[in-house]
Amino acid sequence: MKFSMFFLPWLVTAALFDWLVVRTFTRLAIFMPKSPLVNSIYQALTVAGNLASTISALLVMAALLWIIWRFFRPAGFHLMAMTWMSLLALSLIFLVLQPVGLSALIYHALFFLAVIMAARVAMNKCISSAEKVAILFPVLALLCGRFYQLAPILYETLAWPGPAIFTGILFNAGELFVVLSGFTLWWAFGRQTSLNIWIVAMLPMIAFIGLRLVNPSMAGILSIWSTGMTLFLPWPLYALSLWLAGVTILANFQQRKFVAVAILLFAAGGYAPQLSTQAFFGLVALWCLMAAEYRFAFNSRLDEDFNRQVSSSLRNLPV
Repeated sequence: MKFSMFFLPWLVTAALFDWLVVRTFTRLAIFMPKSPLVNSIYQALTVAGNLASTISALLVMAALLWIIWRFFRPAGFHLMAMTWMSLLALSLIFLVLQPVGLSALIYHALFFLAVIMAARVAMNKCISSAEKVAILFPVLALLCGRFYQLAPILYETLAWPGPAIFTGILFNAGELFVVLSGFTLWWAFGRQTSLNIWIVAMLPMIAFIGLRLVNPSMAGILSIWSTGMTLFLPWPLYALSLWLAGVTILANFQQRKFVAVAILLFAAGGYAPQLSTQAFFGLVALWCLMAAEYRFAFNSRLDEDFNRQVSSSLRNLPV
């Protein structure tokens, strides 16, 4: 089995478990009556979720190292490789040293630069305008979320009078881009699919609509805890975006798995994540969208063919 084929499914599984169990189901249990059975299940899920969080953090760091070594370095993206490696190194340093002041500012600026570089390469290799737009909206969401976190640090580091201006507008704009990403990704990658997929993909949407109608305040709180979104837009937009994202994942799960993996990692990372490992999910997702442009499935000879074709076709792009 090729290393890349083995690696991504485990990363996606751990990331989804961290998202759905640690940041969603265990927090939802706060509102439930605490019978002995519920307490036992809650404790078991908490232990399993913490283990999944640790595994996902290790896997996403290993994924970044693998991408830097096997993709960026042979293809000539030396500046991009240095940027991603610097982000990874700083995140490890911040495990023992608190990121404050200039160090935190450098970290956020490097992440901002890493997203822009990866987005440029991905969109340069897109075949259609629809695919470019589909990649653009998640990128804009990543950038808005990062700048929302960067602005207060910038004001503090430079001793500017606060609060930082336009941060609320940026946050809301990023959340809008997250919602629109479901529409644009579906338009580019998921329109041609079967009725069965449309029906199955309705299940998460129905669960969201049910919670939103029964208890809107709980739906809003859980959304912030789980995805980082405030639900300030009309709720049918969130429901429809969730449905279309599910359709796109299922439609691409067989032939273009990199697209499905990218959407799942974007969702697992959440909007404007506080943890660096969750933010790294977005970077790996961007790489998956770059890889998807070569129309490779997981059952292809990825290690040999992918690196050879990427090196020959992308070497001339000055990044």
